Amino acid sequence: MSNLSVGRDDVTVGQELSYIKNDSSCISVSVVIPVYNSSKYLEECLESALGQTLNSIEVICVDDGSTDDSLEILRKYEKLDKRVKVIVQANSGQSVARNRAVREAQGEFVYFLDSDDLIEINAMEELYEVAKANNLDTLFFDGTSFYETKELEEKFPGYKTYYKRNKDYKGVYNGRNIYSIMRECGDFKVTPGMHFMKRTNILEHNIWYPEGIMHEDNYFAFLNLMSSNRVMCVKKTYYLRRVRNNSIMTKEISNENIIGYYVCSKKILEYLKNHKLEDEVVLNASTQIYRQMNNVNEMIRDIDNEDQLEELAADVRMGKLDYSLFLPSLYISTKVVDKRVLNAERLITGKQKEELKELKNDLLLIKDVVRKQNVEKSIMERQKEELRELRKDLTCLKDMIVEQNAERDIFEKQQREELKKERFLLEKMINNTIQEQNVEKSVIEKKQKEALRKDLSVFKNTINEQKIGLEKLRKTIIDNENKKLTRKLKRAVKVVKRKIKTCIRCFKNGGVKKVVAVIIKKAINKDIA
Repeated sequence: MSNLSVGRDDVTVGQELSYIKNDSSCISVSVVIPVYNSSKYLEECLESALGQTLNSIEVICVDDGSTDDSLEILRKYEKLDKRVKVIVQANSGQSVARNRAVREAQGEFVYFLDSDDLIEINAMEELYEVAKANNLDTLFFDGTSFYETKELEEKFPGYKTYYKRNKDYKGVYNGRNIYSIMRECGDFKVTPGMHFMKRTNILEHNIWYPEGIMHEDNYFAFLNLMSSNRVMCVKKTYYLRRVRNNSIMTKEISNENIIGYYVCSKKILEYLKNHKLEDEVVLNASTQIYRQMNNVNEMIRDIDNEDQLEELAADVRMGKLDYSLFLPSLYISTKVVDKRVLNAERLITGKQKEELKELKNDLLLIKDVVRKQNVEKSIMERQKEELRELRKDLTCLKDMIVEQNAERDIFEKQQREELKKERFLLEKMINNTIQEQNVEKSVIEKKQKEALRKDLSVFKNTINEQKIGLEKLRKTIIDNENKKLTRKLKRAVKVVKRKIKTCIRCFKNGGVKKVVAVIIKKAINKDIA
């Protein structure tokens, strides 16, 4: 088994799966696995499918006449997990196996998984949720590859990035539109392990794999998109492609490869003839035919085996391949045309000649389309060149803007630094001025206080002196008053004394006591006042 961990933890299969039952009334996804002599990888593939976080799935395995232990492994898993359904058929090819499984499927959606590949544990659940929520006919997603040996990785490095799309496709598309867009962006991938499809859409539009050939995916993927109204592509990696020895991807080229590409190209061409499609779709489909047949051209060019060339000539004689495939035309170089093959022209019947004539006309139409495409391609090349120049100019402009922004940032930084310094100096100067003013103010206040204290002291002294003067004046006044009073008293006393003496004399003389008393009283009151 591969070291790549996908699916559940390492536990015994019987312990984990023996209790799982399937309810056919609510199957969300039918996982279809065609099996042919893949016992080495089969258990890991089944674990990957059955270990999904979405439980409502069925796994339909079609054994295509395996001669190794593949069928025994399938029967074991069929007993352990009720979701597994095994179909056995005589060796008929992968296309027949897939078509039969779809007819037997009960799931709402169908997913094709090769028996040596893997899927992420949450793939079916997340894909089903997106497809169901958006009512999709087809859902695309990305994949990645892992190599069985280091030698294969060095020999086939292109598979490392082949399963990754370049563009992020957001929203829901019509199938024909996204086909054209993906073809133009180099993102159209025919690998079935990167498609998640609605089963009813397959059945209603008779989307079947062409049987008995290789590279059948090329036609099936094209036909599916032509018949899908709602398509999305999520930029997530769910599909894990194994690159191993002796697979279709790595084994030597045979005539089956040539025939497979030819049949798919012929079927696409017939579809274009029988259906009215947009010019953009016809152009991109013609490009697909051209590239497929160019692959044939390369394959034939590399054939060195005389028997293989003779076998191709026999296929022409039997009508399996049209003679036009080997004409020096749009597809095939004259370098690979064997004389024995050209002699086969004499064996062509009248009906084949008519078909050949029709095909030649079709090829002329394709040539015309390709010529127009080449003209458009040259225009596109010029536009690309102009775009490159514009991008260069834009890059230069961006660089200039970056430099200007850098200079502006430096200038602004310098200005901020200078302003910061000036502000610091100004604040320092203001602080110094305030300090000096505060010092001067304190000195002035101190002087003023000192002067005030002196003035107050002088004032106090003056007050005290005035108080003393007043006290002296008061004393002087009092003394003066006292002196005056004393003098008055003395005069009064003298007067009184005289009066008394007069009264005494009167008294002594007798008679007028009352008169004397009144006179004395008046005299006394007058003196006192």
